[in-house]
Amino acid sequence: MLLFPFNARSRFRPRLPTGYYGNVIAGGYAKTRARDLTDQPLSFAVKLINEGKKKVNEEYMRSTVDLADLSGRPLSPAYGCYIISDVSDIVLLGAKVDFGWGKAAYACPASSPLPNFSYLMRPSKTDVEGIRVSVCLPSKAMDIFEENINTAINGGLQA
Repeated sequence: MLLFPFNARSRFRPRLPTGYYGNVIAGGYAKTRARDLTDQPLSFAVKLINEGKKKVNEEYMRSTVDLADLSGRPLSPAYGCYIISDVSDIVLLGAKVDFGWGKAAYACPASSPLPNFSYLMRPSKTDVEGIRVSVCLPSKAMDIFEENINTAINGGLQA
């Protein structure tokens, strides 16, 4: 299961007022078998993610808040989930924010809250294009991932 937090401000009707700065983060999800992911083209995974995002509406958001309230704690991801968050706009926001000592030179998450939580970020240098991916996995999984990346870099895997 892939969880992907995203900004759900636009999911409310009427829309939240301009200037609302509270958190409105939804946890969309996509679920399938690993075999289906490897046997299908990338478009299959993209379709699952898009379908997961479409399921998040105002009723879903209110239900999630109610469940967290009833349980007395924030909801935490289920065991076996992989979480990825696109925080690439943080750098852009950081460049506009000035807390009194000048504009930010760099902005990114301070750390990963879970061992299976990864981020998509912009490079810290403004003259570099692309996306930087922070991959956080449990230690054993990270060893396998590193081995696979090294094999791919050395031409052993076919994309």
